[in-house]
Amino acid sequence: MNGDDASDGSSLGPADADGSAAATDRDRSAASTDVDATTDGGVASGERAAASGAAAGDDVPVSAFREVAERLADGDLGARFPTEDADGEAAALAATLNEFVDGVAETVSAVDGFGDEVAGATEHVRSNVDRAKAQSDEVYAAVDDIEAAATRQRDDIAAATSELQTVSAATEEVAASADEVAETAAGVAERTAEGTDAATAAIEELRVVDERTEEALDRVETLESEVAAIEDVTDLIQDLSLIHISER
Repeated sequence: MNGDDASDGSSLGPADADGSAAATDRDRSAASTDVDATTDGGVASGERAAASGAAAGDDVPVSAFREVAERLADGDLGARFPTEDADGEAAALAATLNEFVDGVAETVSAVDGFGDEVAGATEHVRSNVDRAKAQSDEVYAAVDDIEAAATRQRDDIAAATSELQTVSAATEEVAASADEVAETAAGVAERTAEGTDAATAAIEELRVVDERTEEALDRVETLESEVAAIEDVTDLIQDLSLIHISER
């Protein structure tokens, strides 16, 4: 606060101060009166609301509502809450509950319809199962017939196989005799081939000996020539030695 304000406040006299205090007291008294009035009004409003609620409660047909609720609990979805005998909130409540019951009834009806569909489908499946069983019995009978025919065919094949084995044994005996003849001929041919090979080898060895003999003769002739040359040199050396001795 500045100095001017302070000076203004200090310039008020005792009379002005008393007037200000009186004004403050009047303002407080008025505020208290307003609060009391507001409180009293709230209490009165609450009492009126309670009275109105009590009046509405008196209009609700409790026994009728209880009877309908018991019928619904027993499964009577055709029961509905009365709306003609109710007023105000009770009528609105009855209408809302009736809408809820209608929804439940529709749901139950749909479930019953679905149950009927399931029962029909089950019956259809049972019929298909019975038909499949009958077809299976027919298949089993056909399989038995096929098995019997297969058994007969197996016996026939076994008999034919036995006959083929007999023929095969005879054929093997003939083949064995032919094999023996063939082996004998093969032995003769093998021995002939061995003799031919031995003769060829002997001739080859004789040719090699002849070649080696010729080579030995050539070497002997060469050696004889070399020996003759050596003898000539020896004779020459002896002659030179005699000449040298004579000159002494």
